[in-house]
Amino acid sequence: MKKSIKIIIILIVLLLIVGVIYYAFREISPIDDTKSLYISCNSNNGKYEVISGTKILFAEKDSNCKLDLEVRNVDRNYIKIKSNIYLLTADGNNKINEGVTFNELYVDSNGKTIYYTRDQKTKFIFEYK
Repeated sequence: MKKSIKIIIILIVLLLIVGVIYYAFREISPIDDTKSLYISCNSNNGKYEVISGTKILFAEKDSNCKLDLEVRNVDRNYIKIKSNIYLLTADGNNKINEGVTFNELYVDSNGKTIYYTRDQKTKFIFEYK
């Protein structure tokens, strides 16, 4: 009698453990920490999955906003992109830094990164989130 009670208790405990494990695997989903690159210029918007070496063609039909980009480096905190044209940077107050142009663009994951064309008429907003 004592032996059968022990077996029943062990079976109940095993069933509880299996039930908890099943529930945990069913309810816990993996965390997706992948980020995307968002680009906007005038009325053109794009969202791109980024992997090193990926080529991105943005705003093909808009000659003012057209960009050929190549993703050079992807990190959790920033993304490095090579552009086909040289762009001017802007500070946090949207003041354009006219002295230096870049075709190696760094987009930080902390907010919006703004670049302008050399004629300062076209504004590109990059977000990496």
